[in-house]
Amino acid sequence: EVRLARRITHPNVVRVYDLGADGDVRFITMEYVDGGSLREVAGAARLAHDEVVEIGRQVCAGLTAAHRTLPFGTMVEVTNTRTGSSVVVRINDRGPYIRGRVIDLTPAGARAIGSSGLAPVRLTVLSVGTRRASRSGSSVEG
Repeated sequence: EVRLARRITHPNVVRVYDLGADGDVRFITMEYVDGGSLREVAGAARLAHDEVVEIGRQVCAGLTAAHRTLPFGTMVEVTNTRTGSSVVVRINDRGPYIRGRVIDLTPAGARAIGSSGLAPVRLTVLSVGTRRASRSGSSVEG
């Protein structure tokens, strides 16, 4: 799971660096983010309910994609072959249905690989899932 989490790069997701151990104590090293957790910020009434929902939507938006055949819940690393930038996404919808395109990313996923629309990509399946969901966004070509 840590190896998979290390591959997730999105501005709304804390970066995971490594898993370690000190004797019997296991730990995960992660990116430092100044400020409180979403629970603390929302609990202190600094955010309205709609703002909390919007933050959750942004996080989810960066991690989903559509593919014609991969099972729902499959985790895929999408790499822009022009820029070398990559993002890990979860397949939760069907598509794209346009000839020559292999995956539909959300706008946030496309931005993460340096694309504002179509881009040549390489897909690497990290884990195969079986869950169902539905949501998609911008297209990238393969």
